[in-house]
Amino acid sequence: MKYTSPSFPIRSPFLLLGSLTLLLSLFAVAGSAQTKSGGGDYSLSTLEKAVLDEMNLARTSPTQYATYLEALRKYYNGKAFKQPGVAAVQTIEGASALEEAIKYLRNAKPLPQLQLSKGMCLGAKDQSFDQGQTGDVSHQGKDKSFSWDRVARYGEWKTPVSENIAYDSGTARDIVINLIVDDGVPTRGHRNNIFNSSYIVTGVSCGNHPLFGNMCVCTFAGGFTEKSTQNTPTTTKPAAAPQTAAPKARKL
Repeated sequence: MKYTSPSFPIRSPFLLLGSLTLLLSLFAVAGSAQTKSGGGDYSLSTLEKAVLDEMNLARTSPTQYATYLEALRKYYNGKAFKQPGVAAVQTIEGASALEEAIKYLRNAKPLPQLQLSKGMCLGAKDQSFDQGQTGDVSHQGKDKSFSWDRVARYGEWKTPVSENIAYDSGTARDIVINLIVDDGVPTRGHRNNIFNSSYIVTGVSCGNHPLFGNMCVCTFAGGFTEKSTQNTPTTTKPAAAPQTAAPKARKL
């Protein structure tokens, strides 16, 4: 079992915000996949639905999505990114991260849509609600839980399982482009979550954050069986490697 976390770079080239990712490779299966596109009776907010749609557009039509990134080239001046009417942002890598993401999308094969899961959404909502109250910036909840613990409250996940968290006040497209470019993250962990073919189901929860305005949590898994009154969720915690220390200015 392996847990990796990318470094936490300065600010996104697109948003005065941050994002972080939790990547887990787990080797025990917990339940079978449930892939209802409507997430059962779970209702998404407008932003949550838009984030889901943007991730699925990127997965199913990566070449088309590359054109949205190409339109941003003109806003770079060295490592500064400046869109009209918005304050300039100093990036870590400059336009090279954007160009690398464009190349990735141009060469990517289309993937199936992620299917929405109610339980995966509820697990994501636990974290967005908690951090909306505490102002924390972490994958660890105030009860010391991690993503696999939280989604297991509502059902049984199938390996692998992971989580992206974006802290920002941008549009859904801003959020997803930021995660795909992944400026300053050598592993491109956020992007890899979105384009991992092993992920079948997802959960999305966006809410207020006292420091960054908004935050959006996205959970991913190889499958998910929604909890019934008879089910007891699996909450086994995988072994984790040490995280890379975050610099003072970070993409969180």
